Amino acid sequence: MSGVASTTSEVRAAWTPEAVSARARDEARRARNYPISRWYLRPLAGIASRYLMRSSLQPCHVTWCGFGCTLAAVATIVFAPAYCALAAALVMAAWFCDRLDGQLARRQGTASSYGAWLDGNLDELADIALHTAFAFAAAAQWGNVAWWLWGAFVSGKYLFMYGLASDDSGATETAPTPPATPGRWFAQLYHLPANADVRIHLAMAAVYCGAWGVELAVIAAYYQFRWLARYVLVARRLRREAA
Repeated sequence: MSGVASTTSEVRAAWTPEAVSARARDEARRARNYPISRWYLRPLAGIASRYLMRSSLQPCHVTWCGFGCTLAAVATIVFAPAYCALAAALVMAAWFCDRLDGQLARRQGTASSYGAWLDGNLDELADIALHTAFAFAAAAQWGNVAWWLWGAFVSGKYLFMYGLASDDSGATETAPTPPATPGRWFAQLYHLPANADVRIHLAMAAVYCGAWGVELAVIAAYYQFRWLARYVLVARRLRREAA
């Protein structure tokens, strides 16, 4: 008990006006990565994290809660597909938890490599589980085509992520933002479907409308295109470096 009180006191002491201002700037920078959620889910998560920061709730609890919401959505899609609105609400709840755990960790001063690892891995498991449910539901109308699309989604995503691992993306995180030009806007549009916030809202819409196969086809085609494009770009860069 004394350890919890001591930690809470340290967290409270850390909230100086300068720290509050710095955190606000950091959250505003992070919000740019969420073109849709930044207008409603992230602000709500910010309010929730402000009220929960002095509670015994830990960010990992929120992470697991979000994963549980995804599993509940999967079960609803598989066993009760008629309840589309409920499944969509569960997907939204899972995404809200994903927006809350990080903000809560930063407010409590409990952000850690383990928390980031847990969050990232459960996010990937949730994505696979959700699209497996999509394939199961779409198979009723699309037959084996739905499972072929699921295979294209999984293989495309794997190859895309492996291609990213071969890319020197870390150098771009600290680089200054290039000026807004037509080419820059095209590049942003090209990368937009890769944004998790965009993809999860597409999944929500598909769940609500029961368009399982359509979403699966779109996301499978996208990942197949992206891994091919990424491999070409990385291969060209590596050849230039080797020359």
